[in-house]
Amino acid sequence: MSAEALLPRTLSTEQLALRRLDSDAVDVRALYDYRSAFADSDALDWVAESAFETVWEAHEFVLDAEDRWREREGVRYLLTTDPPLDEVTDAETVVGTVDLSCEWDRRTASVRVTIRDGERRSGFATEAAEHALSLAFDRFDLDAVTLDHAVGNDPARAFAEHLVEAFGGQ
Repeated sequence: MSAEALLPRTLSTEQLALRRLDSDAVDVRALYDYRSAFADSDALDWVAESAFETVWEAHEFVLDAEDRWREREGVRYLLTTDPPLDEVTDAETVVGTVDLSCEWDRRTASVRVTIRDGERRSGFATEAAEHALSLAFDRFDLDAVTLDHAVGNDPARAFAEHLVEAFGGQ
């Protein structure tokens, strides 16, 4: 199976387009503008990420995502509200990211979802996480997936518990 078939470039949900994060999918300046908005937010306090301080950091973030995909270590999708065929050039259409990291030899993966302030409780995180879990279990036939969140983030924990229950996990 090709890398493209294994880790598809685009996915669609009812509300979102998920674009594999690479230099063809997003204008680096738009990504920088999107993540820079987190500088005055607590949204990234709960995950191992921070706002970009420079456009170069955004560029490196894209290169890292491309390397991870090329090495089949996982895939990071940009979540947008515009059609999946267009390059993202406007930070306003970006609502978040979903990251699926695979450990093939252990048959496990981890999922991390980050949603922009003002877009929480929209169903975006649920749709993105469900697609990532579907990839992990249905396409990759993995045995277990963890949903990353920080200790003390009770809403994220409740979200993870909801998804675990929905997917019949423990």
